[in-house]
Amino acid sequence: MQPKSTHLSTQSRTSPASLPAKAGPEAVDRQLEESLTRLRGSKPKPVWRDRGIKGKWDGDLVSFDIPATTPEIRLQAADLVRLSLTPMTPNECFGLLGELKLTTASRPDQGDDLEALLKVYQRKLQEYPADVVRAVLTTQADLSKWWPTWAELKERLDTRTNRRRVMLTALTATPRTSPNTSSGTPASARYVAPDKPKPEPEPEETEAEFEARKQRLLKELGGIENGISSS
Repeated sequence: MQPKSTHLSTQSRTSPASLPAKAGPEAVDRQLEESLTRLRGSKPKPVWRDRGIKGKWDGDLVSFDIPATTPEIRLQAADLVRLSLTPMTPNECFGLLGELKLTTASRPDQGDDLEALLKVYQRKLQEYPADVVRAVLTTQADLSKWWPTWAELKERLDTRTNRRRVMLTALTATPRTSPNTSSGTPASARYVAPDKPKPEPEPEETEAEFEARKQRLLKELGGIENGISSS
């Protein structure tokens, strides 16, 4: 069962909220940061690193300055960010991949093993939040007539996901506190996030599980094709 869509502004200051169902990435990012600000009493400050491009400033988000707070509130804030990183269900992901396949042209060197191709993409897409995957897959055909390489999708996915990943790492990292701060008093600290968090290793899929997924995929794609041809 999908969580009930709840606007973050209706949540209390100390309880995690549910993000709205099928909202776009911009709306999720905005409501997430508004909720974190209310929960913690202050807005996380992004820390940027200049890329050093001559003649203009162009920076990468590498960290957040997180004012010290209680462990309970920090955990609740991290739970909110984790919620925003929830991946898409396999069925919806396969459906969107099927629609993208039907609305783009195959590259000459792509090969004809459609089942294996979509299976690999679906597994990789599990590393990204559902709203970001939905936004990228449903707009990719407007950017190019060709079926995208994984590198093309990854660049768009990482750009839209990076802020949340950096924020989560900032909230869960160990703070660097001042040596003059007593143990009973919260200290101001900077939580430094790595450039690219490492994803958890995926469990190996058995041959039987792969065959079952393949049959579901074929059935799903067949339903999409029938729906298009009858419309």
